[in-house]
Amino acid sequence: MTLRKFYLTQNNNQLKIGRKGNALLVFLNDTKEMELENIFLPSVKYTLYTFSRFKGNNSDNKKDVYYIDDIKAIY
Repeated sequence: MTLRKFYLTQNNNQLKIGRKGNALLVFLNDTKEMELENIFLPSVKYTLYTFSRFKGNNSDNKKDVYYIDDIKAIY
């Protein structure tokens, strides 16, 4: 998934990832960016989270670094 507003000079954002039944919800700065259906098994509580980054065509290898803080997991 590509977050259009998460780019170059717009480098301080709040990303929220949520779950609604079997759907994955993604919010960027309190604006719903996408809802992906059939991602989760409805009866499973997931306890492992992984994050990675994709270097696209516009990547600046020297400054293309992301920091994640204030992670909360709520069931």
